[in-house]
Amino acid sequence: MIKHLKLRIPSGKPSTGTRILAATFLLLIPVLFRPFVHGPDAVGYYAWLRQAVIEHTLDVGNAFHHYAPEFSPLPEAAFNLRTPTGYTHDQWASGSAILWLPMYLVAHGGVLLARVLGANNPADGYSWPYPLAASLASALYGLAAIWLTYQLARHIVGEFAATVAALVSWLATPTVFYMYCQPLISHANDAFVNALFVYVWWRTRETYAPRTGLARGLVAGLAMWVRPQNAVLTALLGLETLVDLAIALRSKCHPQSVLLRGLFTLTGFLIAFAPLLLFWRTVYGAWIVNTYTATQGSAIFDWRAPHLLQVLFSSNRGLFVWAPVTLPALVGLWRLSRIHTRLAALLLGMFMAQLYVVGSWFDWSGAVSFGPRFWVNMTIVFGMGLAALINRRWPRSIWIALAGIFVIWNLLLIVQYSLNTVPHSGAVDLVKMIQHQFTIIPENLQRILHALIVRQ
Repeated sequence: MIKHLKLRIPSGKPSTGTRILAATFLLLIPVLFRPFVHGPDAVGYYAWLRQAVIEHTLDVGNAFHHYAPEFSPLPEAAFNLRTPTGYTHDQWASGSAILWLPMYLVAHGGVLLARVLGANNPADGYSWPYPLAASLASALYGLAAIWLTYQLARHIVGEFAATVAALVSWLATPTVFYMYCQPLISHANDAFVNALFVYVWWRTRETYAPRTGLARGLVAGLAMWVRPQNAVLTALLGLETLVDLAIALRSKCHPQSVLLRGLFTLTGFLIAFAPLLLFWRTVYGAWIVNTYTATQGSAIFDWRAPHLLQVLFSSNRGLFVWAPVTLPALVGLWRLSRIHTRLAALLLGMFMAQLYVVGSWFDWSGAVSFGPRFWVNMTIVFGMGLAALINRRWPRSIWIALAGIFVIWNLLLIVQYSLNTVPHSGAVDLVKMIQHQFTIIPENLQRILHALIVRQ
């Protein structure tokens, strides 16, 4: 039965789906990849890494001033705030810097070696190898999120549905944009830690051994480094522990194993989270801090969640409007519940928690962004829903055709966004946006080719 399947990283020859995902990843690099620091968000995330490695400090001031034009049209005061402990205030989370660090250090070592051999590329953290390394790391973490989605789906519904679902949840949503076109912000990394969370949860679902709880807690704690909103993952683990405990008590089984795994889950979370507390205390002067309060005010969240419908249906980056494939993906979660109820419940819980958090935020649309960027972290949720839906016994040609339509639609939206035929923020004229989907390529072929050649 499904619930007894064991998910293992495959050995030997890569599966067909793995080869397709790898080939797609490589083919898209020369078309979409932009490994540059552009925009204030990218500066905020990248500054942590550059300052820690190159200047050995947590003060991001020098990096902020180096990239000052990227904050335009914000006034200088907007990126020159000081924290109570004297550091330059950086509202962006530091977890992406941790994920980028290994590849960044390789780039730094390469630059130092090249200088010894006579090259003149500065080892300053600003020259092109450094943002290239961090950008490539993000793209690879995004690919890992897709691959984990594929692996989980493959073990539940089979090769074909898993491959198509992984490709569609990647290429027909904003995930592809934030892997390649804007890799130096946190969204691809966030997709990875959420996918890893689900993967680890699945691997540990049938055992109450302490090490399984420790693994769950460590991943949940790491996710909070990437985006503090991922605290909802820990809350979901706590809720599951309470449910399991109630089941154990009702069936008169020994609840000790449930409590033990819950205790080790908490331990793992604290191992990962405690350094974040120390980091916040050092930089911001408080053990628990909302880093956006200093720049955007204390009322940035309204927990009555007044924007729920807008998050889903608005022309201003509404989820179902800008990424329509996510609607059938959610329908697919219902089908998944008939295969594996608890997995579907976890994924639906992640979606609902994300909807509540985003709907409570004053800037729920993501401001300047391609599509509903706050939903990139739900890549595995949409992928698993699509996989369950594709598992219906329809001809494969139908699923491939439908997948192609959704993917082409999203890629054309990226072209529109890149050419400014749709505004980069605010509501859009949906009629014009749809019309441009059919005319954007023939009317702008020369501009598109030029952009591909000059990498802008």
